[in-house]
Amino acid sequence: ISANGFFKSEAGLPSFKQPVNILSIPYEFTVTKDLSIIGEGAASYRKFEHLAKIGNHNTAYKTGLIYTIPAVNLATTAEWEHVGRDFENAAMPFPKAATDRFTIGTKALLFKAFLTAGVQFNYLKQETFSTSGRNIKWGFDVRTHSKRYPEVYLSYKPFSTFRSYDDTLAIAQRPMIGSVSVGRISYQMKRKGVAHRFMLTYNRNSSIQEDISYNSTTIQATYLFSSRINMVNLTAGWMEQPQFLPGVKGSTSSYIGSVSYTRILNEYLTGTAGQDMAIAPFGLQGSASMLGMSYSFKNKPVSIRLMGRYNVFRANELTVNENIWSCVMACNWQIRPSQKNGKTK
Repeated sequence: ISANGFFKSEAGLPSFKQPVNILSIPYEFTVTKDLSIIGEGAASYRKFEHLAKIGNHNTAYKTGLIYTIPAVNLATTAEWEHVGRDFENAAMPFPKAATDRFTIGTKALLFKAFLTAGVQFNYLKQETFSTSGRNIKWGFDVRTHSKRYPEVYLSYKPFSTFRSYDDTLAIAQRPMIGSVSVGRISYQMKRKGVAHRFMLTYNRNSSIQEDISYNSTTIQATYLFSSRINMVNLTAGWMEQPQFLPGVKGSTSSYIGSVSYTRILNEYLTGTAGQDMAIAPFGLQGSASMLGMSYSFKNKPVSIRLMGRYNVFRANELTVNENIWSCVMACNWQIRPSQKNGKTK
């Protein structure tokens, strides 16, 4: 490995020789039953001797407060975050160096708990070597709560984290920062131990970071049937996402659909199967078949789950099909608190 200079380039992969260490201290104070203060302070450094040089340039800190007014069902939150120009954290969605962010929001429960409404004010400031930029945006979320009428949810978050759809939709992709718009309407009916749930969802993600622009839109309809031993999930929708072709800008759309079936075979064994599919203008874009089983031991809070998945994926009309096999085996142990003499242990 050393012959080809793999470790010689400090600019290519510096983390092999000088990993970034992050020292973080979270805190939380309860001033009164209605007022709480939360926050976190962090510092990044590459070598142990750099601890003595920690200052405002390589630190990040965040503080916020939560205040509730029970008499009018109102909650207010405020948060301030500062990131120094030399602070490093590769786990963040985007480099937040030399960034200050201030957010204040309020949420109220109205009309005898039928409606929840909230509004947020966002202020973002980022500095470079010679200039500084500012951005102000408002966000909101509205939700209805009802068992008799359809429930409606509308939301717009200007500075949120979401993941791109660059691969098979089953693998988590790189996180991005941008605006997220969500609209959802759902309705549920229950009759004689059987439940029917209908849902229509709209989701749009948008991000502009320097010279990178990303936009994706998804419209999806879902029907869920559940009984004592059976559960069926049917989904159909439409998706528009960036076109991943070298030197080509634009977007491509595809129709998506999925069906899954779960059945409780007996008191210990449950089986599930599913099929996903996506069709683009150039043909079949993706297909995924899933089969799984779970077993719960008698008189023991332990269960074993085994699932296999086969994916066929084609990114665009210039590529060939890619086959991906995956298998998951998990063991779950449920810890239940016991009660003795009226006390929970």
